[in-house]
Amino acid sequence: MRLLKKFLAVVCVAGLAAMLAAFPAMADDDTGYQYTITISQGAGTSGSVTVKADYNDRLTLTGLTTITPPEGYYFVGFHEAGTDRDDLVDDVTVTRDTTYIATFAKEGNRATYTYTVHYVDRDTMEEIAEPTTGTGYANDTVLLEYKVIDNYMPLAYNERATLDQDGKVINFYYTDISQETRIVIRVVDGRTIYVYEEAEQPTNQAAGGNGTAAADGTAGGDAADGAGAADGGAGGADAADGGAGGDADQGADQGDGDEGEDVDTPDTPRDVIDVDDPDTPLDNNTIPTEGAGASLSTIAKVGIIAGVVVVAAVIIVIILLATKKKKKDKENN
Repeated sequence: MRLLKKFLAVVCVAGLAAMLAAFPAMADDDTGYQYTITISQGAGTSGSVTVKADYNDRLTLTGLTTITPPEGYYFVGFHEAGTDRDDLVDDVTVTRDTTYIATFAKEGNRATYTYTVHYVDRDTMEEIAEPTTGTGYANDTVLLEYKVIDNYMPLAYNERATLDQDGKVINFYYTDISQETRIVIRVVDGRTIYVYEEAEQPTNQAAGGNGTAAADGTAGGDAADGAGAADGGAGGADAADGGAGGDADQGADQGDGDEGEDVDTPDTPRDVIDVDDPDTPLDNNTIPTEGAGASLSTIAKVGIIAGVVVVAAVIIVIILLATKKKKKDKENN
């Protein structure tokens, strides 16, 4: 009996400790608390930048500060304080207060990487133009411009890529617009752009125009047949009225048929796509959203599970104690 009570006490204390440990972690997930992200240019340089961010926010470090390398050096990337200098990061997810330090290398040691750009139909994944090649310094970011290809429209006018390896392959995606009549291609300041324009709706013929032919009956009679000419003119006027009514009804019917009709609007190119971002979509219907909703951390999940285990253990112990007491009472009777 005493052993069960001690076991119950130990289980309760352990479960309570686990649940209390989970509360700070759950508070960390609360978007109301902001973390401090420090970006330092490292030893031998001056200046640092500090920003506040919510839990689970996505940050691009190179977009938060301007890096000025020391003379004779070039900027390689950022590494988290306390980690290896070669573990470079740029797009980070905020989970705690963190310091990132700029990493530099001597100009003489700067490697050169090559890259190949393929132009691909996003639906068939087939190449639609000859690939192009280029070179750049290792870990530099290159901004690539689209190529004008007949019957195709790029998903973006530019693609941004980091040369993190030699021989990197970059795909420039396109959409087939050979059957799309609402995309207008224009050349502005020597640059080809793609613009969406609504297709022109056919206009109805003027009512008076349909009556004109019948009204010509007024000219069909001569002076001697004045009455006949008058009758002809009246008939022409009646025909004109009929024509007007017919066109009006037809126009109303067409208007009623178009009302409420859903029309798909084709996408036009975005300005730039970051091809190294894992959240970059293949098409431009979805734009990645930074700062997505927070999720429970591992510590919080462990705490919750521990709480459930404690409750289950307490129930089991209570059942065992009740069973033992009942058995003892039965023996005493």
